[in-house]
Amino acid sequence: MTLYLENMTRRNPNRDFNTAQIVEEGTWSISFTLDRSQISEKVQLPDAEVGGMNCKSGEKVSIMLSNIVLSNTGIRFTYDSKDGSVEPYSGLFVLLKNGARIEDGQGTGTVEEDLTTRNYDWHWSIPLNLDDIASISIGGTELLINLESN
Repeated sequence: MTLYLENMTRRNPNRDFNTAQIVEEGTWSISFTLDRSQISEKVQLPDAEVGGMNCKSGEKVSIMLSNIVLSNTGIRFTYDSKDGSVEPYSGLFVLLKNGARIEDGQGTGTVEEDLTTRNYDWHWSIPLNLDDIASISIGGTELLINLESN
């Protein structure tokens, strides 16, 4: 795969996107290979109770996450959304053993046919080595990661 770039620009985040200023003119090409033969390592985690919110009443509730699968690119889980009224608190992030905190990148949620069961799939902003992960925080609850017991 080859990536071609032209003219490095900078824009002020407080201004319109079209006001980008060229800071370095030029053309660059970067060639690299993606190895799609390696399947991401995945670890099944035990069910976990996390903090949530009833969006209709505004009250704090507990949510039981199940089918939790951690990978080097993200985490996915399932929970009962009580007919769409319950969501986990925001603030999903990874804490690495070296103390670094990696915020979630983007996530998507889908509702199953029963209109209650929600499946979420979150992706880290960068791929992580599973051995470097100390914990995952979901809904204000820290899930400790101990791969030796999985």
